[in-house]
Amino acid sequence: MLPSEKEPMRYWHIFLLAGLMLPGLLRGQGLEVNPVRLSYTLAEGGAQIETLTVRNKSSRSNIFVISAEDWTLNEAGKMIRVAPEAAGPYSCRSWLSFVPSMLELKPGEAQEVRVRMDVPEGYPGTHWCVIDVTLKREKEAQNGNQQLAMGIEVRQAIGVLVTQRPPQATDLRLEADPIVETTTEADTVRQFQMEVRNTGMDIFEGEAKYVLSSLMDAREIPLFSQEMKLLPGGRRLLTWTIAKDAASGPCLLAAIVKGEGAQAVQQLIAEW
Repeated sequence: MLPSEKEPMRYWHIFLLAGLMLPGLLRGQGLEVNPVRLSYTLAEGGAQIETLTVRNKSSRSNIFVISAEDWTLNEAGKMIRVAPEAAGPYSCRSWLSFVPSMLELKPGEAQEVRVRMDVPEGYPGTHWCVIDVTLKREKEAQNGNQQLAMGIEVRQAIGVLVTQRPPQATDLRLEADPIVETTTEADTVRQFQMEVRNTGMDIFEGEAKYVLSSLMDAREIPLFSQEMKLLPGGRRLLTWTIAKDAASGPCLLAAIVKGEGAQAVQQLIAEW
């Protein structure tokens, strides 16, 4: 049965999004993009052009569309896409233009895309967005079942991270609330939390480390560490657990959030 108004076209979406620290190129099932991160360093009112290379890795000709979207970090520090109205004042999506914005490539063929950024006056600080390179093609029938494949379109997109850091956006500042213990009587481990805020103008990339030190014999017990990213104006509630028999007697619990150019330390004396 062919698709109709009563049976709309079905779409399969496959998204691959590069991490903040990922270098090199990114490959999808039929698509390769290089690089996977574009960094601009413009003053207000400036313009800069960077280049993306898109390669068709499939065995058939395909059409690729270039567009931009907004993203942010959720409370867990994971990257999520957001609608333009939810992007806030740090989006640079509307500052980008693409030449060309649509490509038709033969199997194995590659083409460069010029990505121009024009920064308006009155926008200091770091801004960001993501470029989507989207492959669009109609899925062929499998196992000779034509009806199964009709009306299905595969859309695969690779996300290229974009950051705009003006020369003066080197201010990295972190603030942290005191460590709070949230352990309840029913808990089998001790639980703690601490909120960290980025009050600077740049994206913070670093780690949070947790250390337990005995006040009786100065013995230090490294607990664990975790990678951490925090956008300007962003906040993150760090939570962690410690075994109830991790130490004995009074101890100093330290949470250290540290990255290049910024550090926040909080300490709590607790009885074990």
